[in-house]
Amino acid sequence: MKTQIQRTNEEATKCMGVVMSLLGWSELEYCYFMYDMGVQYLEEYLHGDKHTIGQIEQSKIFWGWWKNHWFMRERQYVEQAEPLSKISRRLRLLGYKGLHNPRMLAAEMNTAAVELGDSYANMLGMIFKEERKVKS
Repeated sequence: MKTQIQRTNEEATKCMGVVMSLLGWSELEYCYFMYDMGVQYLEEYLHGDKHTIGQIEQSKIFWGWWKNHWFMRERQYVEQAEPLSKISRRLRLLGYKGLHNPRMLAAEMNTAAVELGDSYANMLGMIFKEERKVKS
């Protein structure tokens, strides 16, 4: 019997395949885009604080958090796969980039995104706790 983590990973892999097909991307292009949006998100949210960005960017905890929230947005996109397949690739890409827009996500964090904000605060707390252990 599969664990919840295994089922979630399989669903994420399927979503990734659908997105790559809709956008005409390779796995490398997909993964690079996810990474780049994560770094840009940190730059937007932390207002260019290079030191903190560098610390968080190196954290497995941050990337686990980012991938979890990425997958939640991916599901929204993939749920629209059938109607999306009927529009141009350029428009599909435009919508996809809008869904993952780092500036918009950072702005949401600074306003009404309580669920995302709480998980972000928890993630940061875990990162800084982890760093204190390493320094001790």
